[in-house]
Amino acid sequence: MPIPSVIVIFNKTDWPTFTRRGQVRSIASVVEKLGVTVISVNRPLCPVSTAFRKPSRFRELLNRDKLQQLSPNLYLASPRYCLSDIVAWRIPALESANIRMLKRWYCDVAAKLDLGDAPPLVWYYHPVQAYVSRVFPNSPMVYEMYDLLADVTDNPDSSAIRLESKYRKSVDVMLAVSPKLLRNWGKNYKTAWLSGNGLPSLTFKQLSCDSVQLNPLIDAIPHPRLGYAGNISDRLDWPLISELITQNPHWQFVFVGRQQNDILSKRLGAPKNLHYLGEVSQNDIAGIVAGFDVGILPYIPSDFIDHSNPLKFYEHAAAGVPTVSCPNDLLSTFPPDLVKTVPANAEHWKSAIDAALSINRAELREECREFAAAYTWEAISTRTIDSLIEKLS
Repeated sequence: MPIPSVIVIFNKTDWPTFTRRGQVRSIASVVEKLGVTVISVNRPLCPVSTAFRKPSRFRELLNRDKLQQLSPNLYLASPRYCLSDIVAWRIPALESANIRMLKRWYCDVAAKLDLGDAPPLVWYYHPVQAYVSRVFPNSPMVYEMYDLLADVTDNPDSSAIRLESKYRKSVDVMLAVSPKLLRNWGKNYKTAWLSGNGLPSLTFKQLSCDSVQLNPLIDAIPHPRLGYAGNISDRLDWPLISELITQNPHWQFVFVGRQQNDILSKRLGAPKNLHYLGEVSQNDIAGIVAGFDVGILPYIPSDFIDHSNPLKFYEHAAAGVPTVSCPNDLLSTFPPDLVKTVPANAEHWKSAIDAALSINRAELREECREFAAAYTWEAISTRTIDSLIEKLS
């Protein structure tokens, strides 16, 4: 086999909140024809912390390890360990206990699914998970880095940085989600590639459809509509947003997504040109984003954001909507008709938004669709798996 017959992917968060579910599903789809089984692993359950940190999963502790089939060759597993790895890595005896428990768990899964004894390919997303290289010492190891090891205010995560340095020699392939991550971190690895960020094919089809039906909530809002769909939190540049809303009362500002502690009203009050549409499922996002005239990414400029690869841009592009964004290393390399990056200054933002509103949307739509089609998870995963097959061969 040019690639192991099993791929074990350790999710960074539990499956319902894992932002790269689409990637995992597409990897499974790509390797299905090769006879490869994919095991997607929830964050293991800790008997000490689950009750207060993850009460929705507490019942799982009382039952046998769960194995859920998501597609013909994709399974979701929910193992247990002795103590959360966030703590256990500091205490060698506890980390060793976690490793023993996960080894037993994988032996049970392999037996249940008749996977054989060959080492799987192992994939993880955060340095705190890097100890899995000791669970699978003979396995090819993939580490995918999709965020800078810091918080959004650029305070370094010293624990993550220490673990990344400790385990980097055990990694066979490092994948970086953005070119800036690849430039600054990939040089520490023997093999490093750009992976990327993308949309599930279904989401792309929904967004790029000519006959997408607008959600009545956004259809009732006058034009021009400036839209943001995502987490509404302190990551956003509230002074900038407030100034834009106040200075441009004819623009309608639309926010969609989960908001942190009623932050919209606390930061902005209740101006007439501010509209909050609540949370929207991924299946319904097309009917909202397609109603934007301009998509906005008004994050506070930071090194964290500059290293990122914003998924929301690809949603805008698939829908044929131009984007105006805070400074971002990757977005600044894309065609300016699709996305314009500007500094945190209301005058610069107004100029960029005026330019975006003047673009011929009919002409832009086809350019956007063609561009976004290269950034579906299926396209990205096909390129990544082909490269891994070549590497492992």
